[in-house]
Amino acid sequence: MFGQRFKWHKAKGYIDLNYDPVKFVIQYGKPYHILRMSRFIPKLNVDIDSLKHDLINLQNKDGGWPWHWKEGKPSGMSETGRTMELLVQLGEDKSNPAIQKAFEFLLTHQRLDGGWSENKELQLIIPRKWYWVSTKSSTVWITASILRGLITAGLTNNVLVIKGIDFLKKSQNEDGGWPSHVGPDYPFGSDLASMDDVICALMLSGLDRKSDIITKLEKCTLGLRNQWRILNFAGSVLAILNSLNYSNKTESVRDIIQILIDSQKIDGGWSGQRLSPSDPWYTTYCYEQLVKYGIKYN
Repeated sequence: MFGQRFKWHKAKGYIDLNYDPVKFVIQYGKPYHILRMSRFIPKLNVDIDSLKHDLINLQNKDGGWPWHWKEGKPSGMSETGRTMELLVQLGEDKSNPAIQKAFEFLLTHQRLDGGWSENKELQLIIPRKWYWVSTKSSTVWITASILRGLITAGLTNNVLVIKGIDFLKKSQNEDGGWPSHVGPDYPFGSDLASMDDVICALMLSGLDRKSDIITKLEKCTLGLRNQWRILNFAGSVLAILNSLNYSNKTESVRDIIQILIDSQKIDGGWSGQRLSPSDPWYTTYCYEQLVKYGIKYN
């Protein structure tokens, strides 16, 4: 559909990327980004213990981690969920005081419908044009990222998780996708950039790959193929296809890989907008998905 320019190499896998995302993330990323990259680049030459110490020390007094992991910012909900998930993946026990404080923070912010909105303290900080996040209504991708952290910490049967998963199931659109957030002020339909966290959270909770909810999600993802070229959707689409166990030999996977290869910037990074500077979060995320399919920069 998009034209294949990369070639399959039987010995190595796919061709290498043109530019180095690891160098970019190490230079410009926060401890979270570098530590996350260390999980899928095992031989990354960084001090894991020191970075983990810095990440834990970044935690705000309320138990959350600051918005975009920027010291001094109010706690972000998804940052807190993602950091919980990462710390457990790096070997921290759920009894760790930092993880316990994060759990208490999340406990006090869950909404009555079972979801989470963004922290109200960020209301004047979040740009108004960011339609995909709400401080007033439960935000789907934030809820899913929090659930990922809670489930990874072994809290699958906790009431917070049960209510959160129920919220995700109930907020699925008729076409099988999800909005960025619920509420009457979101008119944009299903949002591919929210659905990667959703499928991960649902499957971590035990939902079967062949369930009606996941089948509808798959159909929606393939049905929105005309949106795959939108840069902030591309990494999410590849993550969804990976969760669905799509082979690297399928046309869909090859098409989205091509989009990501073509959209990489010369500094090694990716951004959600063509004219925006490279973003350490999105760079780490896109590279993680590509590495799962054998694509690296060597």
